[in-house]
Amino acid sequence: MNPYTIRQLAAQAGLSRATLLYYESAGLLSPACRSASGYRLYGQNELDRLRSIRALRDAGISISAIKDILGDRSSASMQLLKVRLLEIDGEIRALRDQQIILARLLAQESLSVPEKVADKDAWGTLMRDAGLSDADMHRWHAEFELASPAVHEQFLASLDLSADEIAEIRNWSRMPWQQ
Repeated sequence: MNPYTIRQLAAQAGLSRATLLYYESAGLLSPACRSASGYRLYGQNELDRLRSIRALRDAGISISAIKDILGDRSSASMQLLKVRLLEIDGEIRALRDQQIILARLLAQESLSVPEKVADKDAWGTLMRDAGLSDADMHRWHAEFELASPAVHEQFLASLDLSADEIAEIRNWSRMPWQQ
């Protein structure tokens, strides 16, 4: 296989030449060799390393942590990945909590507006598009029912649900849910 120039390597990795130069200056990537003219040349090992760097960056890992991870594949390096995974989990939980709060606010706002804001299908689509799973929606309804049963019932009525559907959802909301 012929070596890659910096532009070819950048194209293979889907990154800019400037990004590769930045990674080089940060000590993450080095050329395999230089041409007689002094141009940087890279091989398959560098392309593989660059793909690892990109995957770690896409996972939100900092440049300094990537340097540690790639320099030392020990359990300490893997601990950095576990820490990031836990950070992401916390961020997701915080975002889900914000979604729940916003959905409650939208629900309360819809009760004060005479016209219908959404129907059952539109509301379900909104919740799914926001990334809520069935378990998340159960949690949302459970928390809404616990915090304000009357407002929860009014909200469900604003979705043009029948009395039976409202009763069914409210009963479902009172059932235990998994965290």
